[in-house]
Amino acid sequence: MVLRRDANLRTGPKIESRKIQALLKDTLVIKKEAAHGWYRVYCPTIKKTGWINSGLLRPVESAKKITPTIKKEPEPTPYNKKITVAAPQKSPEAIQAGPRHVISPYHHKLPPLAIAIIDLQQVIEKSKKGRSARLKFEDIKRENSGLDPAQAEQELLAPIIMEIRLLVEIYARENNLTHVLNKNSGALFHYDERFDITGDIIRLYDRQNKKP
Repeated sequence: MVLRRDANLRTGPKIESRKIQALLKDTLVIKKEAAHGWYRVYCPTIKKTGWINSGLLRPVESAKKITPTIKKEPEPTPYNKKITVAAPQKSPEAIQAGPRHVISPYHHKLPPLAIAIIDLQQVIEKSKKGRSARLKFEDIKRENSGLDPAQAEQELLAPIIMEIRLLVEIYARENNLTHVLNKNSGALFHYDERFDITGDIIRLYDRQNKKP
């Protein structure tokens, strides 16, 4: 199955269960069992098993029908003209080896690698707009309005996550970063805290949403 929107993988089939990992929209998972409107799933990308509300999942077949076709840009073709270089000495070994061939490098150079780390969960929990959304979600749970708690949580947080991702993209371009990795992805085993930009993103996000 595939996620309809960003969702949290939890330890049990209820909204109060502890969060294991935040998963992004269109993440593929394997359904194991169902209980109380929730599915226990296995996520191959992070190699973890947990529970997700069934309303946040759909079969892979239906996802394929609406997935837009993205044209992949062709990779640059290397200049591979063979250049014959004469041997420095006409020794028997050189004559036997024959001419050497040199392949020139690509006509462009890649930029130097520059990686930064962000804790998306911390940005949501510590930013003013993120905390406000959390308080609204707690009010919805207390009021017991009949709304699906998992769906309500995702509807409140999805726009915030999208705004943060756009802000991170702008930050990365302005600071010449080639990659920004999410600390919550589950694939990050170690990093140097000097490259953590979480605090910068929280400050920028709060400034962006500051009322005039």
